[in-house]
Amino acid sequence: MVAALLALALAAPPDDRLTTLSAMREELGRSMERLRLDGYEAPYFLAYQVAGTKEGRWRSIRVEVRNPNLRVRARRGYLY
Repeated sequence: MVAALLALALAAPPDDRLTTLSAMREELGRSMERLRLDGYEAPYFLAYQVAGTKEGRWRSIRVEVRNPNLRVRARRGYLY
């Protein structure tokens, strides 16, 4: 959804872009508050786009961090 809003913002006239980007910033803030867990810092959001693959296949996801004191909570994958 954020990518779609960003595309709309970039296609809009300059004044409308600022309004759209401001709304996106506010929505991201609300989303981060809803996802906040007690005892954890703010969540990170990662996004990427898969290109040139057939639909209907399982796509694995692996998230790694360098800091051994951090804990990752992520999906194992998704059906594309």
